[in-house]
Amino acid sequence: MFNPTNLLPLLLAMVAASPVKRANNQLIVSSRDQRCLSPAGGAAAVASKQIGNGTPLVTMDCNQAAGWDISPGSGSVILTGTNFAMDAGTTPGNNGLLKVCPVPCLNQNIERAK
Repeated sequence: MFNPTNLLPLLLAMVAASPVKRANNQLIVSSRDQRCLSPAGGAAAVASKQIGNGTPLVTMDCNQAAGWDISPGSGSVILTGTNFAMDAGTTPGNNGLLKVCPVPCLNQNIERAK
């Protein structure tokens, strides 16, 4: 006979499961040419703090590229070690300009798009 109280521990275990964790310092690699998405100047520019609002994102050899902190739950993609996020602007699409902007630039774009 089915007893619903036997299901309670299983349900509690499922609810208590940890959320998806952020992946830190990840490279974003193109499957087309195996190059990585990075701000212009790559990891060296990030280390020397030469990244600013509007710095364009380019593809480059992965050994020179900067890493990203990716949070699947929130959708944020933050440049590792900075306060800059990936920004597709208000008109993303094929061949659209990608750049970085200070966090929380995603909210700023939502406001501009209204």
